[in-house]
Amino acid sequence: MAVKTRNKIVGSFLKKLQNLREVLSDSSMGRILHEVKLGGLLVDFYSNWVIKRGFHRVVLLGQNINFRISSKSEVTGIDMAERLEGQLLRHFIKVLQNKDIFYDIGANIGITCLPIAIAGEAQQPTIFAFEPHPETAQRLKENIALNDVSIEVYQLAMGERCGQTKLNVSNFGEGTHTIVNSALKNNASIEVPIIAVDSFVQQGHRAPNLIKIDVEGYEMNVLLGMEKTLKSNSVRNLFIEIHPNLLEKAGYSEEKLVKWLEDHGYKVTWKMIRGGEIHYQFSQRLQ
Repeated sequence: MAVKTRNKIVGSFLKKLQNLREVLSDSSMGRILHEVKLGGLLVDFYSNWVIKRGFHRVVLLGQNINFRISSKSEVTGIDMAERLEGQLLRHFIKVLQNKDIFYDIGANIGITCLPIAIAGEAQQPTIFAFEPHPETAQRLKENIALNDVSIEVYQLAMGERCGQTKLNVSNFGEGTHTIVNSALKNNASIEVPIIAVDSFVQQGHRAPNLIKIDVEGYEMNVLLGMEKTLKSNSVRNLFIEIHPNLLEKAGYSEEKLVKWLEDHGYKVTWKMIRGGEIHYQFSQRLQ
């Protein structure tokens, strides 16, 4: 059987599994099954099977993506990736051009950079993934190896300065740690290195053409640290996940962030509100 045909069959099967998992977790049928104790048993069986296998394979951007798995919450999060991140990924892949440099700031375990690397393989992008939490950065490296793709991982926070900073560790999962002070009360924190994008570029790294920012309220600080890079006109598109409540705790607002980017030559080309998060795509205005 040809590899492409086999992958298509596997992808179709995985997609059906993802859909079944969502039906069991979030639908009227699923609630009925849970009431008679059957839904929970099916979900537990599915999750335990995935955990025992050690990795989870899901379909994103039409590609089979592997993720290292060690808990039921991770299984649930990965299964929801298409529903939660699918629109972002589809908008991103549309603007990916040949030999682009992509900075994934707040890369987490690779929900964005892995499908972009695989689905965009023909464009041969160079991808830099920035993840400050050491355990999450290690999991990201494992996922990259599991998918046999080339992504450079830097265990760094990005901001408006260079040095060390406190990362507040969330109890809700690896994607919700934040640098914003007072955002997570009574939580543990760790010291992590932080660098500005401008400084990273000045060290000799290639400037980005595409940027994704998901940093739990620290979005404006990251932008302030890349002002010179933005003025160089290398960055065509920025995809930013804004957390308005956390952004306010950091001393900024959604309106100020949008205005700042407009003043720097960008316009909003896509916006999606999802719960307490707002997803933006900012594109360069043509001169």
